[in-house]
Amino acid sequence: MSLCCVSCGDINDENKIYPQKERGGLELVSHCPDIGEEDVSTSAIIRMQFLKELEPETVNPNSILLGSGRHHVKGNMTYEGGVVTYYPTTPLDPNTRYNIYFTSSLRDIDGFAFTSTISAFSFTTGNPGNRTCRDY
Repeated sequence: MSLCCVSCGDINDENKIYPQKERGGLELVSHCPDIGEEDVSTSAIIRMQFLKELEPETVNPNSILLGSGRHHVKGNMTYEGGVVTYYPTTPLDPNTRYNIYFTSSLRDIDGFAFTSTISAFSFTTGNPGNRTCRDY
């Protein structure tokens, strides 16, 4: 008889066990703008690539947030080829620090999520003519 300890790991759809120490949570591989980047264009878009594929239906305005202080910037998102692209619906304010937040509703293909809302990275805008992630 074999025993499985739920606290030791989880089982996915293929009945493979993921021990806690080997479970890969959501992890960014790359993103644009870079962490702490300055003079980002006010017309910038944000691109994020994760280590593991995401559940496409979890990529939505409730799972990835763009904000400055208490101000939330509305936007549209696409998820294609492992890359999430966030398109703000209005220009960003100049000379302002913005943060990207992930909520616990964002999940990878194995169903793993963040346990709470976390700030992933931040950047600071400059003026409209500066470089954007559209340039990459």
